[in-house]
Amino acid sequence: MSDEIIHSEPTFSTPEPLGTPEDSYAPVIDPITPAAPAEEDSDMDDFVTEEPAPDLGIDPSNVVTIRTSSGQSHYVAVTDALTLGRIKEKSGLTYGAGTQFFLNNTVINDGDTVPMGATLTAVGSVKGG
Repeated sequence: MSDEIIHSEPTFSTPEPLGTPEDSYAPVIDPITPAAPAEEDSDMDDFVTEEPAPDLGIDPSNVVTIRTSSGQSHYVAVTDALTLGRIKEKSGLTYGAGTQFFLNNTVINDGDTVPMGATLTAVGSVKGG
């Protein structure tokens, strides 16, 4: 064997794309065309209903709001923290036997105290008002 070093030029080849040509190339993006504007109306508008606070002539912190699972809001004027049972009486609404009340994502009962300015969620049958 000889101690001669053989130098050769590297060869380069382009790899064959896999599959069809459509599968092997990235999609073409036209940077000049602006993105489509977002729609003004969204499906969330059907679910989010912001009702303005009622003008009862009193401080809003002196009102307990009862929101029903049907999306209605009822307002009960209070002058002090009251039990849920008392707020239900003052509301003038009729509640089904299986109706549950939530305060801060926690189920509460008729004997639990509800602070002024709180929002309750009533899930179940609520009639009247």
